[in-house]
Amino acid sequence: MNRMRIGRRWIAAGVVLMLAAATAVVAADAPLLGIWMTEPRDGLVQISVGANGIIEGRIVGGRDRLRKDEKNPDPARREQLLRGR
Repeated sequence: MNRMRIGRRWIAAGVVLMLAAATAVVAADAPLLGIWMTEPRDGLVQISVGANGIIEGRIVGGRDRLRKDEKNPDPARREQLLRGR
């Protein structure tokens, strides 16, 4: 493997660890929770804390109600709707 790929993996692992460590702190920070508009202003995402204490996002609205998960790496799931997931 080249050094660039190894470096990216370490960076990704570091980000995941930081997010996992910060979950408890962020979960207590209520201003993060709620319904947020996406950057292109075409969707609504509800941010909440799941039963396991992990912060979760769920698509609850948007311009295209019938938008499918076309970019899902699992071909069997590409036909399911994004809204509500």
